[in-house]
Amino acid sequence: MNKQLNTSFIKQLIDLDFPFVKSLTKKENLNTVTTYSKLNNRNQFNILDIFKLNNSLKQFIRILFSLKYREENKSKFLIYIWCSNKFVLNLVDLFIKKYKISRYIVLCDLFPNIDFVQNEDKQKFLFVLGDPWTEKPKQMLRTRILYNKIFLVNSLNFTNEKPQLGFFKIQNDLADYKKLLVLLIIIDKVIGNRKIIQKINN
Repeated sequence: MNKQLNTSFIKQLIDLDFPFVKSLTKKENLNTVTTYSKLNNRNQFNILDIFKLNNSLKQFIRILFSLKYREENKSKFLIYIWCSNKFVLNLVDLFIKKYKISRYIVLCDLFPNIDFVQNEDKQKFLFVLGDPWTEKPKQMLRTRILYNKIFLVNSLNFTNEKPQLGFFKIQNDLADYKKLLVLLIIIDKVIGNRKIIQKINN
């Protein structure tokens, strides 16, 4: 049964074009297979490692389930979404308000400043969209992450980062908004309003 579910999940990722990304720069070094279009050799795309992608997305879902489980046991949680792209933040904001999950999510274009009095008893998860990892935010993240009592961090970008305890990664292209919507739908299906499932099926 687990094998069937795993195969089904991978098939859905392929159907959603989740492993396929546009041409990358040399600095964005990934474990990808590069393929050229037959119609125009200048158009190239990359295929992400489907098994690594499968694992990273399932880790993301487990984190969300863990937060939801804590909430059902009289505990509360917050998901901080950190992104320097204002358009992406506005898109996320529209989505979370539409599907009534904004009470779980705090959007920020700077490193999250956490209200300790209001949020002292809440479990906190940081989801980083894109690559705001200039040297100053990187240093700030390392020094303040535990101080802010954020023990889980996940990011979506192409950059190869050194693995750290409590840090997870989904490799994909933030500029492809379809991929971002898939992740937002996953968040909603796990922690939010289940009515969206009916709309997708219809």
